[in-house]
Amino acid sequence: MLNAKTTSPTEWKTVDNTDSHYDALLDSLLLIAKLHGRSVSRTGLKTGLPLVHNRLTVELFPRAAGRAGLTSRLLKRSLKRNQT
Repeated sequence: MLNAKTTSPTEWKTVDNTDSHYDALLDSLLLIAKLHGRSVSRTGLKTGLPLVHNRLTVELFPRAAGRAGLTSRLLKRSLKRNQT
């Protein structure tokens, strides 16, 4: 019989679940992909991308969109132009 040391859950060394972080851009991309009939996962869209604080950035959005079979482009607009 093995002599295993019992540990409490607070002593367990676990790695953060990367899918548990809130990522508004990734969530919006998942929704858009679903609306276009694309079957993709959070992990599939972001794996291998150089995320910042485990989140998709505006600059990475087109690459992630491409993985879903979608295209996107970044537009830079001044705030004054968009105000009414």
